[in-house]
Amino acid sequence: MVKKEKQSAFDRCMNYLSYRDRSESEMRLYLEKKNYPEQTIEETMDKLKYYGYINDANFVKHVCEANKQGKCFGRRRILQQLRQKGITKNNLALVDDFFSPEAEEKCCERQFEWAQKKYAGEPVVKQKQKISAYLARRGYTFDMIRPFLNGLKDTAKDTDHNNDGESDEQLARYYQKYYRMQSRKGYEGWELKQRIIRNLLSRGFDRERVRTIVESEEKIQ
Repeated sequence: MVKKEKQSAFDRCMNYLSYRDRSESEMRLYLEKKNYPEQTIEETMDKLKYYGYINDANFVKHVCEANKQGKCFGRRRILQQLRQKGITKNNLALVDDFFSPEAEEKCCERQFEWAQKKYAGEPVVKQKQKISAYLARRGYTFDMIRPFLNGLKDTAKDTDHNNDGESDEQLARYYQKYYRMQSRKGYEGWELKQRIIRNLLSRGFDRERVRTIVESEEKIQ
C-alpha cells in the first residue's frame, strides 16, 4: 500500500511537470493539497530532486530565459514572480547571472516600442505618463525608463523638422548624439544603424530625411 502511494505521488508529480517547470515550493504545496503523508512527500521530493526534475536554480534560469523570449518583464517583476513561487533568497540572487542589465534593457526597449505605438495618438506629456506607468507595471525602474522617454518628441521644444536649414543641422546633431550613445553601449554595424534610426524617428524626424542623414554620415565615417 505504501509503495503504491509513493508511486502514485511520483506519477502525479510527473504529470504536473508536463505542463511547465515547477519550483520546489510549488511541488510540495501540490502534494500537500493531494493529502499525501509528510513522509511520502519528503521521499517523493528527494526522488524528484535526485533525477533533476526539481531544481530551483534551473527553475530561475528557465524563467529568465523564457522572459527574454516572451513577456519581457523587468527584473523587479521577475523577482516578484519568483518569490511567489517560493524561491529562496540564495536562488533569487541567480537572476543577476541569467538576466543581465543589457538583457533587461533590450526587453525594456521592446516593451517601449510596443507602448509607443499603443499611445502614439496621445499628446506627448500624456504619452510619456502612460508609457512610464506601463513600463513600471512590468517591472522596470525609472532610471531604465528615462532614456527612452527622453527620446520622445516634445512638441513644446522641437521646431518643425520640415522647414529650413536649421532643422537639418538639428537632425545632424541628434544623429551624432545617438551615434555616441549607442556606440558607448557596444553596438556597431547594422544594429548600431538601426538603433540610431529608431532614436531619430522617435523624435519625430521624417523617415526619408533620417535615411538621407544616415547614408550621408556613413560615407563620412
